[in-house]
Amino acid sequence: MKGYISSQTYMGLTGRKKANLSLILMVLGMSILFLHEVLKSFAIIYMVISYTGSFILFLSLFCALNEGKLNYLERKYVNWLLVLWFFALFMLLYGILLKHDLRFMSRDIWPFAYFSCLLVAGKKENWKVIDKMIYFHFIAAIAVILYIWPIYGMDITRARVMKITMSWEIPRLYWAWGLLFGWPYMLLTYNYSSLARKIITAVGIGIFFLLALFYEKRLPFITLSLLILLRIIFTKVTLETSAKKVIRKGLVRKLIMFGIIIIFFFGGFEIFNRAQQKTGVVYTRELHHRFTSEGSLLDTFLRDDRLYWTPKLIFKQAEGYEILVGQGLGSTVYRASTGGLNTTVESGLWAFMFQGGIVYTLLWYFGLANIIKEFFYRKKPSLVLSQVLVTLFVFLSPLSTLFDMYPLTGYLMLWLGYSMSRTNKKNYMTT
Repeated sequence: MKGYISSQTYMGLTGRKKANLSLILMVLGMSILFLHEVLKSFAIIYMVISYTGSFILFLSLFCALNEGKLNYLERKYVNWLLVLWFFALFMLLYGILLKHDLRFMSRDIWPFAYFSCLLVAGKKENWKVIDKMIYFHFIAAIAVILYIWPIYGMDITRARVMKITMSWEIPRLYWAWGLLFGWPYMLLTYNYSSLARKIITAVGIGIFFLLALFYEKRLPFITLSLLILLRIIFTKVTLETSAKKVIRKGLVRKLIMFGIIIIFFFGGFEIFNRAQQKTGVVYTRELHHRFTSEGSLLDTFLRDDRLYWTPKLIFKQAEGYEILVGQGLGSTVYRASTGGLNTTVESGLWAFMFQGGIVYTLLWYFGLANIIKEFFYRKKPSLVLSQVLVTLFVFLSPLSTLFDMYPLTGYLMLWLGYSMSRTNKKNYMTT
């Protein structure tokens, strides 16, 4: 059959079913890129691995188009994708015309390989494999962190970690911590998981936020607060129905899980307490200072470099018409404070404005806004979980990256693809 290969067994797909080639290539490409990030945690970097993973994703994208994966998406989103891709082609040609550095152009081209994730995720049956991929990545990330952490001991401070991260001298715990980027998905699928997966989810998320506190990182706590808020607003749960679920699903298993969480909580508190005694740093106070360093929480938010300096630099450098159509792929911003080119823009919103101007930014947010609208109006109950994740990252896009080379972009594209798929009563994310 065209576009398909036969397989006896592949990650849950038996020989009676056909595993499509685009799915296999997508999983392979994403896993290679994840491996690249793991090696970077050990201060090892081989760009050939990154390029190989991205190349395989481009092959997956080609196969997905050949297999007709666009047909699994709603027509309005197909039209949106085609317009977005055509404008991206214009940005590429404009970057070539301006003779942008090839290194920076490749940096901006590679993220488009993640569109293979979007197309593959549109076929809901593929999520039986995709879910396992995310789960295995999460387990691997925990293993890497637990292997590297003993090198640091309890002497973990933001200043020390940043210094080591830049030196490439020893394995980098900070980089390994970033491998847990799939934690929002693991948290939202917690109630639908096996006992073993629930334990792994609790351990992984616990480690993630414990280290986030050590590193005095603000965004993880903002993300968690927003995620909980979105989930609470759109989840109708009463005390009576919760009690019935506990009895129906087994009180013993619930008590075991509760006990494990309690043990892990006190273990985490003990680690936190010893780290404070070792370093003399009161982490909660330092984190609070980072939230209020410019006065109030609102003042600190508005004066964040990603919202304050980055837009100024972009508008200052751009020609008049480039405000409308951007500076093309491969653009760079000169920052006097660093004495050189800032090759990355740590804001999804301003990265779009930087490369494609107002037009490209509006194109992106037009498609994303449609998903948010469907989420708030609850038009597709079976897609709410993925819509929560998309809404979360759109709201955070002024402060965090949204479309770059990091594998988190691939995860976001998976959630986008699921949210854009044709309505189906069955929710494959949770079954």
